[in-house]
Amino acid sequence: MKRKLTFLAATTFMAFTLIFQTSANTATSTVQSCQGQCQRAFQGCMSSAKSNGEQGRCNQAYQGCVASCKSD
Repeated sequence: MKRKLTFLAATTFMAFTLIFQTSANTATSTVQSCQGQCQRAFQGCMSSAKSNGEQGRCNQAYQGCVASCKSD
């Protein structure tokens, strides 16, 4: 149960990061900052992931986060 809650918290953090970044400016420094936030959220998610399925979801969320940084 603790693992699921930790994974949920990491996923929620990544979602809030995506929401915040979609409202940010599109300057180059913002893109770099966005990618840094994606990387930090990904690392937190991976550190709490205990199964291959959870790691896959972390990777998918990370890829979506990075893609949103580039599309801004």
